[in-house]
Amino acid sequence: MGETVKVVYPFRYRGIEEETWDLVIIEGWFEGIHAFIHEIRRTNKGVLIIFLCLDPDYPGMDVVRSFDVDIFATNSKELEKSLRFHGLQA
Repeated sequence: MGETVKVVYPFRYRGIEEETWDLVIIEGWFEGIHAFIHEIRRTNKGVLIIFLCLDPDYPGMDVVRSFDVDIFATNSKELEKSLRFHGLQA
């Protein structure tokens, strides 16, 4: 684990399907996040996906709750309380 690190961003995903991913960390919301997560899961069985949640107001907790991720991470005590309130583990 940790042999390859690649930074990708919206509309620049070239080559992600050429690697086997053990861990994917997503920082913040972007249009197409559901499709991105779906493709990562489809092509990498057993991948661990972490979503770094920085701003609960954008795109909103209802949207954040819908992400098919394994772990929500935050550096905000207030946001951690909100994630726990929604039944999510921060």
